[in-house]
Amino acid sequence: MLNQILDYIRFHGLSYTLRHAAEKITERYFRTYDRLYRSIEAQAETLTVQKEQQHDCGMFSVLIPVYNTDPELLCALLDSLLAQTEKNWEACLYNAGNRAETESVLSMYASRDPRFRVVKGANGGISANTNAVLKIARGKWVVLCDHDDILTPDALWLIAEKLSRTDADAIYTDEDKIAENGSVYTDPHAKPDFAPDTLRSSNYICHLLCIKKSVMEKLGGERSAYDGSQDHELVLRLSEITQKIVHLRRICYHWRTVGNSVSHANLSRCMDASCRAVEDHAARLGWTVKACPDHGVIHLVYDVEPSLSVDILLYGAKPEDAEEIRRITDWHHLTVTPLDASLPRYAAYNKAADASQADVLFFLDASVTSVQPQTVREMLMYAQRPDVGGVTTALTDARGRLTHAGFTFPMSGYAACRQAGLPLRAGGYHILARQVQNVGGLSSACIMVRKKAFLPFDEAYHSGLGAVEWSIRMLNAGFVHVYTPYGAMECENRSLLLLGPSRDPDDIARLEKDYANMTDPYYHPWFNRKRANFHLDRSEILQDLKKESFVL
Repeated sequence: MLNQILDYIRFHGLSYTLRHAAEKITERYFRTYDRLYRSIEAQAETLTVQKEQQHDCGMFSVLIPVYNTDPELLCALLDSLLAQTEKNWEACLYNAGNRAETESVLSMYASRDPRFRVVKGANGGISANTNAVLKIARGKWVVLCDHDDILTPDALWLIAEKLSRTDADAIYTDEDKIAENGSVYTDPHAKPDFAPDTLRSSNYICHLLCIKKSVMEKLGGERSAYDGSQDHELVLRLSEITQKIVHLRRICYHWRTVGNSVSHANLSRCMDASCRAVEDHAARLGWTVKACPDHGVIHLVYDVEPSLSVDILLYGAKPEDAEEIRRITDWHHLTVTPLDASLPRYAAYNKAADASQADVLFFLDASVTSVQPQTVREMLMYAQRPDVGGVTTALTDARGRLTHAGFTFPMSGYAACRQAGLPLRAGGYHILARQVQNVGGLSSACIMVRKKAFLPFDEAYHSGLGAVEWSIRMLNAGFVHVYTPYGAMECENRSLLLLGPSRDPDDIARLEKDYANMTDPYYHPWFNRKRANFHLDRSEILQDLKKESFVL
């Protein structure tokens, strides 16, 4: 344990380690999240209404591989199924163990309610056991569930309600953790909407996952070669055959923090399996990728088309600055074009983009310094893809604290930097800052985009919000934006990075008028809207719940 603590300090720094420890202690012993969750979870009145308002979307088959499960924990899971306000479900349990107490619990619940269907078989591992119980599932939908976790009483009802309003092939929900003794809820994971690059960096989807049975059968179920990260591998394959993967913004699953859980106890093996899964996924998409574990996330290195030409369009720079960037960068098909700073930024960018003959445009402000040799190559790995709009890398101050990791919106002042001020190596909320991920908005201080995909900037904008408007138009055109922490550079241009309170009021008014209903798909509406710090905000939660057709 001491060596793990020392390793954590060496990697993250003492200051962040102490701050992170204080947050965990506060959450654990003062129950800050636990109290918040209990104040917003579905109350008896809501559950009663749900029981009376059923949705005709087909039966749910909850797939539960069981292996010598602690009887008390198994009872808690099965009781959580009996408490479901959705009535049209069955629980398909595959008992691969030999513990008499576990078998007794399964027999008791099967005799109590015919919706519990138990089969006994040999232990083939988590994937094989899941596939075995899939064979007896009769529902239109299959729901993946671990044998010692808990569903919220409205979990299946909320999924059914979402299915009634969407054309989904799969739905995933938010989740948190519950102590082994069931006494306290911790570590909420309020997730982004479907984010393909975030998924390749880590299995953020996890629990609760519901998939149309016909789609699950088309996928061929789970694959034993990836046991430990079998769900990650499954979702990666799922994303290859359907885009209809829908996020339900409700905590529906409590993940039990049991010491002997595979994912908790064998993190290294799970990470290796995930890396193989991502490499195989990329190969099926026609990409050559090397995936390596990197302190809890997956670092991907893509082959880059060697003939791609890049034009760095440098705003506000001196000729010697352009020459220095050209000297440092390891990408050979590169030109650096200083832009006419007498023109407004977005007019200069548009003019230069129109004149450039390069395959890829790299808009860069002169305030960005400490360019790394690999920065262009790292960003090209993503910019070369036809589904990607803009790419940015991490920008930090001189002390290594984030000044740009993508924007989110709408916020106070319309947009804000995600996790601003966080030490880059710290990672922050679910290690997001240290992993490649999809983001909603980018800063004009650092944007790479293929020329064929480029949409001109709106020259009516005068501030850093102009790049946010551009980002939104690119999202609406069907592109995704990518943030990569690798190849980070320094930049302290506060106004351009939207770090201070100053905003152009005309720009804010125009954004609020033109994009009144636009929200960042990668920043949960339950988070604070004053700072993009990924902190749950009770007022935002209640406001979001009122927008949905749920009874509070």
